Amino acid sequence: MTVAAEVCDCVTEHRPTPMVYERHHILPLAWGGPDVPENVVTVCPTTHRGVHELLEWIVDHQTWPPRPVWSRYPRFVRELARQAVEQHGQIPQQDGACQRREAGCA
Repeated sequence: MTVAAEVCDCVTEHRPTPMVYERHHILPLAWGGPDVPENVVTVCPTTHRGVHELLEWIVDHQTWPPRPVWSRYPRFVRELARQAVEQHGQIPQQDGACQRREAGCA
């Protein structure tokens, strides 16, 4: 979902400045996360896509990624993924995962 915002919560300087921002649920809705302001951050599309790619990797492999994979993602993306798994309590099984390529999710 795109939103009108002035800043990306990922605290990096964007060049060029994104024209749109997206709402990301820290604990994804597909994992049982609530749709409340406390569970939402505003991020640029690149960060949003990165978080979901990393979460998908974690769920697909049922483990944390090795350093070469983990280090491909910016610190804020890694932190959002860590928070999602921590709030969920464990790495979800694939049937409860957010599968962006199949159904999309916020």
